[in-house]
Amino acid sequence: MSSKRIKNYEDALQRLLDRNESISFDAVAIEAGRDRGAIKGNDPKIIALKQKIKIAKNLQNMKNGDLTDYEKYLSILKVVKKLKEELKEEKSKNAAKAGQINSLIYENFNLKSQLDQYISTRKNIIEIVKK
Repeated sequence: MSSKRIKNYEDALQRLLDRNESISFDAVAIEAGRDRGAIKGNDPKIIALKQKIKIAKNLQNMKNGDLTDYEKYLSILKVVKKLKEELKEEKSKNAAKAGQINSLIYENFNLKSQLDQYISTRKNIIEIVKK
């Protein structure tokens, strides 16, 4: 990318900063008279421009009391960690409940078998209760 185009982007970034407008790649591109998504590529000059835009955005966020990208990342990381711990606890609870349900199913099966046995021999239901 030509130095002139990079200079236009840098000037656009400065104008946005001077007017305290929201900073983003698209905002800089539009301010420079380009389309959204125009700032792309792996050219060293573009990478340096992207870094300047990211730094300007983070500084603007800090100035406005907002979180920087790194702070947002750390915040999200804490939430993910908490959710993983909660999921682990819920899995443990579910495993215990599944064990209880399986035990009840087994007990129910045994009781049905006993009931079927008493019904087939036509014994009195009171004999079942006495056991």
